[in-house]
Amino acid sequence: MASVFLCHASEDKQQVEAMQLALANAGVNVFYDQESLPAAGDYQARIRAAIKQCDVFVFVASPASIMPGRFTLTELKFARERWPSPVARVLSVTLGEVKAAELPQYLQAATILSISGNAAAEVRASVDSLLGELKRRRLRRYAIAAGLIAPAAIAIPAVGIGWPPWLPSNKWSHFTYETFFKGPTSWSGEFRRESNGQWLEFNREHQTSRRWNEGTSSTLGRIRLTDGNAIIEIAPKEKTIYYTDVGSPGYPLLKPIYRILDGA
Repeated sequence: MASVFLCHASEDKQQVEAMQLALANAGVNVFYDQESLPAAGDYQARIRAAIKQCDVFVFVASPASIMPGRFTLTELKFARERWPSPVARVLSVTLGEVKAAELPQYLQAATILSISGNAAAEVRASVDSLLGELKRRRLRRYAIAAGLIAPAAIAIPAVGIGWPPWLPSNKWSHFTYETFFKGPTSWSGEFRRESNGQWLEFNREHQTSRRWNEGTSSTLGRIRLTDGNAIIEIAPKEKTIYYTDVGSPGYPLLKPIYRILDGA
């Protein structure tokens, strides 16, 4: 049975209980309170043991849980000791007015889920996606070990989960876009992925370029790009690009800004 460690502050227990029930109903074993921890050892040892046993670590980010001195940050430290890279293992769920830029750097490199509707349902869907990705990776490793397929045939791109098949991971990826609205301030341009993992955006109207740093997907099927406090998520299946910045209304909530025209 897959297992999840649900890290949260006691102030958020009511919302977290709904998440725990949704995950349990999906057949997931959830560590989220003292009663659900392994039995042996003192409290801190039991926390460590639970984090060592879990498949996915979910950090519920709220003003209380990211406050200096809270034990939630100690639990996050234990998770980082186990997984130096959080990709495909750590999910950050932001509650309230918490901004992505306020999260610890380790969480900013992880999958970030900004709740837009039912928190329990969205957390369950995101955890299902991470667990599904882990299962696929294990099956690939088993197939390699058994000699059923060659490693080159199942190489996993280093750009995080959710890499769309129409954007090849080798050297360049390229697509054009335009704003959803038409008018004097409408924009069009293109994104191109460089071999170093950075993305170059070129705006045709202003004849300007901008470089974006590639991160992991914050939502399944999206590619997350950052430039300082600015965040873009490319959603190939939706043919949409989402955007937010520290000065944007509702920050850090992402809003659709561009329509993807083509990809190669």
